[in-house]
Amino acid sequence: MEEDDGAMCGKFLGSLYSSSVVRAAKRGNCNRVKGIWEPTDIRINTLNLETVMSWRAPVIKNNTHTVYYQVESKNYGSWDAEDACQHILKTFCAMEKMKESDFIAMGFPIYARVRASLANVTSNWVETRRQHRPSEEGKIDAPLINNISMLNNDTLILDLSFPETPYKAGTHRLRADDSKLNLGVQVNVRIEKLKVNKIISKPSYRISNVHLQQNTVYTVSVLSVVRGGSSPVPNIKRFEKKGENIYILEEIPTSTSPDEATKSIKPTTEFKFKGDGSTRF
Repeated sequence: MEEDDGAMCGKFLGSLYSSSVVRAAKRGNCNRVKGIWEPTDIRINTLNLETVMSWRAPVIKNNTHTVYYQVESKNYGSWDAEDACQHILKTFCAMEKMKESDFIAMGFPIYARVRASLANVTSNWVETRRQHRPSEEGKIDAPLINNISMLNNDTLILDLSFPETPYKAGTHRLRADDSKLNLGVQVNVRIEKLKVNKIISKPSYRISNVHLQQNTVYTVSVLSVVRGGSSPVPNIKRFEKKGENIYILEEIPTSTSPDEATKSIKPTTEFKFKGDGSTRF
């Protein structure tokens, strides 16, 4: 039994100008689409516990129609549609389904897949090549430096605030360093002229044995450090000691928002966690 034109288009999705698709297109079927490629370069990234999937649009020759995308995700079991990423034009998707469970605390992996559709032609599903674990691979933006002070003329104290996450306690969104999230966030601090390059932790972000010179400008930069690696960019402040006081001269905020991060997502890399290993997901 000979296949109809729609079946031929579906059968040869992702092929490059197969003869059957070309014949169907010439007869006016499939909206004259000569084949549709699948999305490529599928990536998944987590920043501030916001997980985003991205991909490259398929290359379709002689096409004048709009390509739409559908995204599905799962931890285990069956696939669930990402409600905000159905019939979309953009080539990235914020994984809203992941926010509906406590998968972060449990350390569940994320699997995701996407397919392209054009008129009545739909590509095969394309999955991420491997599972993604936000608790192990995600990154956190650098904290803001709210204030810098001295204790006993030899201990530098940093007042830091970390970025908010999608997770809430009551009506308040939890910040990345909140103990409820159990991310084990640490801070990499560098201070020019003092040759300081240290990892510090809560409850107080202090650096001992610091001897500041009078009327000298110092630059301090901070990065959040978690299992997935360091912040994409640091936050920086310049300060100067005059008498017994520290004066903050300038702040250079360079944090990357989740939306900005999706525009240039790069594959996550392995990172050796510098904590004591006591925090687990």
